[in-house]
Amino acid sequence: MLEHFADDPDMENLVIDSTIVRAHPCAAGAPAARGGQANQALGRSRGGFTTKINLSVDAQGNPLRIRLTAGQRHDITQAPDLTDGFDYEHLIADRSYDADDFLDRINAQHAVPVIPPRANPPGTR
Repeated sequence: MLEHFADDPDMENLVIDSTIVRAHPCAAGAPAARGGQANQALGRSRGGFTTKINLSVDAQGNPLRIRLTAGQRHDITQAPDLTDGFDYEHLIADRSYDADDFLDRINAQHAVPVIPPRANPPGTR
């Protein structure tokens, strides 16, 4: 399904975001033969074992890329992987993607970042 929607994207806007999915308690025993918890994108966060779904979609909301990470991983760690190789006019994301290196990367592609600033940017605490 992902390949079908990613075939002819509307790249006026590229939107990236993530969401956390709670894993069942039995996920704590992920078999080592299958790579254990790390290989299955399981991580610990406040609510127990979680997986984070990182997603990029086109202007129509069609999915383009999906990456799974452990629930405690920060959103910005997947941002380059979710955006590289796409030619877009605007990148829309929430404030968790407000990082100078990432904003510079977007501007270098002659695109406009539509990302609200963080409430406490580095150096203002």
